[in-house]
Amino acid sequence: MKDPGAAIRNAIFLACNGAVLHQGQPVPIYDGTADVSAPDQYIVLGSQTCNQNGDKQTFITYNTIIVHVVTRFALADPGNTLFADNIANQITQIVNPDPVTQLSLAPDFQLVVTNVEGSDSRRYSDARYRYVEKAIRFQLIVNQL
Repeated sequence: MKDPGAAIRNAIFLACNGAVLHQGQPVPIYDGTADVSAPDQYIVLGSQTCNQNGDKQTFITYNTIIVHVVTRFALADPGNTLFADNIANQITQIVNPDPVTQLSLAPDFQLVVTNVEGSDSRRYSDARYRYVEKAIRFQLIVNQL
C-alpha cells in the first residue's frame, strides 16, 4: 500500500495556487508553514491523517487534511472573520465543488469522495499583529490504483 498523503497535498496545492483570491490578488499557499514574508492573508496545508479501510486487494484509505486560512491585522484593527470566511469558501469550492467532481490524484490514486467535515475559527494575537484563522477539515476517501 502506498501513502496518498503527498498526492493529496500536491493536488490541493496545485488546485488552489493562484485560484484563491483576496481583493483581486492571489492568496499564497504554503505547505506546512508560511514563510516570514507571507502577506496578511495566506493559506497553510496543515496536519493529515491516513487510515486503511479495506482488504488487501483494494487499498482504500480514509484521509483527512486541515487547511488553514490565516488573516493578519494591525493590533489597532479589531479584525473580522469575513476575509477568512471568503477565502475558506473559495477553497471549499475548489476542493469539493460538487458531489461528482474530484481532484486528480493520478497516476497512483483515485479520489473517490471528498467531504467537508467541518471548520473552526479562532482569534489570537502577538506583539505585532492580531490574527483570525479558519481551519477547514476535509475527509478524502482514496483508492490506490
